[in-house]
Amino acid sequence: MRRMMLLAMTALAGGCADTGPTPAEIDAAIGARQAMMAEMQAAMVSLGTQITSGQPEMLVVGAQARMLRDQARARTALFPAGSGPVSGRTTLVNDQVWADPAGFSRHAAALDKAASALAQFSEGGDPSRLMQHAMAVDATCVACHKADRTE
Repeated sequence: MRRMMLLAMTALAGGCADTGPTPAEIDAAIGARQAMMAEMQAAMVSLGTQITSGQPEMLVVGAQARMLRDQARARTALFPAGSGPVSGRTTLVNDQVWADPAGFSRHAAALDKAASALAQFSEGGDPSRLMQHAMAVDATCVACHKADRTE
């Protein structure tokens, strides 16, 4: 996944200079962001499993939280202009991402903050408060999907 993201971001950096991304670059960006979202969904499922286990493994919680934080930091690069519905490709992203890029960046920053807090918490926090931190991460996902995703 990290390799796919790196390739997509490298391709986009070269293609966006004057003419915008090529169709192949758009496909790479869409593929990379879909893979990233699948990883993020798997991390949230893993967190849910840890919470409901009654004895969460905080090392697993921390690893998932750090992955979510890292994805939040990388995700805005995977939404270049022209890679939304206007591209004619199948995507659940709505035009709001490009109409309000500052809003989209705020969603990414909120996920970064919540996931960073969860990662820090996993290094010594009281497991009984794990749900509170996981719900903060989930709330950032819900807010972004509500604003920027077509269901």
